[in-house]
Amino acid sequence: MYALEEACTVWEGVLIDKKESTSTDIPLGMAIHNIEITVGKGGQLARAAGAVAKLIAKEGKSSTLKLPCGEFRVISKNCSATVGQVWHVGLNQKNLGRFGSKRWLGKCPVVRGVVMNPVDHPHGGGEGSAPIGRKQPTTPWGYPALGKRSRKRNKYSDNMILRRRSILYFLSSSLDSYPMIQDSSKAADCKSFFPSSNPGAISSTNESKFLIC
Repeated sequence: MYALEEACTVWEGVLIDKKESTSTDIPLGMAIHNIEITVGKGGQLARAAGAVAKLIAKEGKSSTLKLPCGEFRVISKNCSATVGQVWHVGLNQKNLGRFGSKRWLGKCPVVRGVVMNPVDHPHGGGEGSAPIGRKQPTTPWGYPALGKRSRKRNKYSDNMILRRRSILYFLSSSLDSYPMIQDSSKAADCKSFFPSSNPGAISSTNESKFLIC
């Protein structure tokens, strides 16, 4: 991990001079993962298998990211991130073959609420294949389920989210029309960093961490 502080700092035997060094700058358009939200707390964003985020803008002390879910979020430039994409892109498409393989991963069977008794679940009861008997599905404790947003109102990080995730972002693969993209001339040519056919993907054993500033 590298860091650029006000004074010279040695991390893992690498000396980074203050302010003169630009080796820790991540260019615009670079694929990154394992991103910090709070400085020094460690990576919290884009950590799942095959996840990758994109640095699309820098302004003042903040940077704008496009997260894998399609959300546009602002974080501090002092937050660290790992260059590249997380390994094992097709993990969610893997066929386990049998139920025992899923049990080895810690997954347990889930019983549907409609086949339970009314004392055990709000969907339970009735004769035969009866419907749930409610206007909308609920959890075993009576709270709304399946589509109800659970994020609390007026959360402290609402002003850091420029646009919430939406299905429209999954349909559009281009970011050229997004107004927050600035200084496109400085966008990184990923082929110069990663000569392989997939420039954003790197091995987890050869990853390097940089400052986003």
